[in-house]
Amino acid sequence: MRKETQTYLPRHLCRIQGFTFIELLVTTTLIAALSTIAVPTFKAYRLSAEYTLLNSQIRAVMDAQDLYFLDHNAFFPNSGTINIPAGTAHTIPELGIGFNKGHRHRFIIFGRNIKQRNQDIHQYYVEVRADFDFDGNGLKDRFRYTTLWRNGALVTNRALQSFQ
Repeated sequence: MRKETQTYLPRHLCRIQGFTFIELLVTTTLIAALSTIAVPTFKAYRLSAEYTLLNSQIRAVMDAQDLYFLDHNAFFPNSGTINIPAGTAHTIPELGIGFNKGHRHRFIIFGRNIKQRNQDIHQYYVEVRADFDFDGNGLKDRFRYTTLWRNGALVTNRALQSFQ
């Protein structure tokens, strides 16, 4: 038979395994320091992604207006406004575009096509009342992109106006 030998350690080496208060304090301090760096960076990336998404939606509306103008020699709607509130699903079959439910911005699409006093005017604008403050002035941003044709000549093409 074999005898088991047992080793005895001094009491100060036989403590229960775990973390000391100092170790926990250092760890939470490091996590707090990293999060103070990461959270603002994450917010900046999120805001930049939202701005990029908004620009792609605006470009889609403007491209659709340009294609509609090529087919009909007029912008849509003919002397009217389409109001698309934030968060609502909306389809504009004439332009072939749609907005998903839950989008965060209000879109106003204006079209004007008039003939008066030897003037042939075709204009549209896409105004967006954004749900964020990209320029950092404390107010939610508003953008308007305008295209204007007068007597067959392009006067302004996708001119950006930003206002509060």
